[in-house]
Amino acid sequence: MTYIAKVDATKQRALAARFAVQGYPTLLHLSPRGREVRKYEGSRGVEDMSRWLEGGYESTAKMPPLASPFGPTVE
Repeated sequence: MTYIAKVDATKQRALAARFAVQGYPTLLHLSPRGREVRKYEGSRGVEDMSRWLEGGYESTAKMPPLASPFGPTVE
């Protein structure tokens, strides 16, 4: 199952800061347990963003644990 969330970073400033939102739109893919975070860095075209959301994120490098909004995790 896939969930998509929309956040107004002008109102949810703490959340925007946690996820290092610096521009709009910001697209992030979070694995089901949040251990893997990937950030979209491509063009802002609808087709490119749609492709990334439909699975293209798998070829995007994961954020390093210390840079992740969730910080390091212990398994």
